[in-house]
Amino acid sequence: MPTADATITLTAPATPEGIQSILDRATRLKEVFVTPVPHASSESEIVRFHEKTGAGTRSREALELLPGGDKNGVTPEELAKLMKRDANGDMLDKASARGALRILIVKQDKRIRSGAQKTKILHVNWDDYDTEGAGRYYIEEGARKGLDKHLAAKP
Repeated sequence: MPTADATITLTAPATPEGIQSILDRATRLKEVFVTPVPHASSESEIVRFHEKTGAGTRSREALELLPGGDKNGVTPEELAKLMKRDANGDMLDKASARGALRILIVKQDKRIRSGAQKTKILHVNWDDYDTEGAGRYYIEEGARKGLDKHLAAKP
């Protein structure tokens, strides 16, 4: 789907009333043009996202390993332990797992901005960041079930 960049300029006198006028108009524009992206457990969204993630990549592997549900989220370090070992037989480090997750997040954001994807697939829970030093990554439970069903149907 094609995308376009646009610039909107709002002008008003440099007075408190003028500034308030700009804020009011900007708020109305945002309500018209910006649609919030809901969390979703859409089976079709996760399958399309999975298929658009390169086969054999660490990002696809990470997506396939991510648990379903907020309470089951994994840190990059925990995910690294689940991922395949490297060519030397060494376990992946958490930075490599975090890199795979970052690629998925960037890809997700680009797909949402372009309109190719309507919902978020990958989520991060930061609630325990102060104690764990990392976010917990997961996909919605319904999306997890959809991906599992898709993966089971593949030869």
